[in-house]
Amino acid sequence: MEKSLEINFLRGEKLESVHRIHGALCSAEGQLMDSWGDPHYESYWRSGAKPFQIVPVLLRGGREKFSLKAEDIAVMSSSHNGELRHVERVLSLLKRAGVDENMLECNPAHPLLLEAAFEVARKGEAFRKVHHCCSGKHTGMILLAQLMEVEEASYRKSGHPVQVEIKNAIARSIDFPSDYIEIGIDGCGVPVFWMSISSMARAYAKLAAPEKAYLAEDLTEALNEIREAMKKAPFFVAGSNRFETELMEATNGEIVAKFGNEGIFCMAHSKSAEGLVLKVEDGSFQAMAPAALALARQLGWISEEIYGSLWERELKALKNHWGEQVGGIQAILSI
Repeated sequence: MEKSLEINFLRGEKLESVHRIHGALCSAEGQLMDSWGDPHYESYWRSGAKPFQIVPVLLRGGREKFSLKAEDIAVMSSSHNGELRHVERVLSLLKRAGVDENMLECNPAHPLLLEAAFEVARKGEAFRKVHHCCSGKHTGMILLAQLMEVEEASYRKSGHPVQVEIKNAIARSIDFPSDYIEIGIDGCGVPVFWMSISSMARAYAKLAAPEKAYLAEDLTEALNEIREAMKKAPFFVAGSNRFETELMEATNGEIVAKFGNEGIFCMAHSKSAEGLVLKVEDGSFQAMAPAALALARQLGWISEEIYGSLWERELKALKNHWGEQVGGIQAILSI
């Protein structure tokens, strides 16, 4: 019998919405270890791919050329809030590359964190490209263009050498021929990759424990660096009041996590050497954290204390503007 997971939102005692979850758990050796719903469900990886999109920067010597620290690698893997520390880190990377933010091919955007957006507005300043949640990833692409000694302009286009290099790195990460990976265009204008959630989970399992995945030495080293950067600098992966950051901090980096739009949530668990990816079928953002917590608890990746603490935080989504709790969340997990 197929395992299943649904996240139910109740208002009062009435069931207001139901979100069906597809999940895939894979080992670093590439085996599908467990699943909920359809592990072969296909979707765009969206921002869940970001840690793997910067692999070529490390493979081509970016750490040495640009004096990369954990915070730099984390912000290039991020969908950041646009807080001051994120902006300063991106600007620092651009300065080391000898370019300014005009080279970024993401448009100006308001910070994801409302407090950060209000602060910019309070100062009477305009929203900038560096405020865009994907500015770290775009900066990584500029660094890669320099490392490859190719033209930086139009780096976001699918035929640009930078994007060809990144697509090849994605293919290496999921053990799939590059020519077979279908692409779309993400919200920030760069290619995004269509695949099964089990393929995504295989990649995150490799991120968890690349030594167990029989990878080439250079790729093993790069994935270890990316995981350790996310572990050491979780704020730069997301930011204040973000579930991914809080999950990584609560587990001391034993879980590294990355969300993607339209209901993608990815986790690498170093202790078990496994990767878990879930897809909320209807793309609901509010169902991702409860689903991730339910599965992490089921797998024994988090303690009851951590589960309870983070779950309580997510209940705030069902409080009204008066701060009154008006509903609840149920994770319906069938085994």
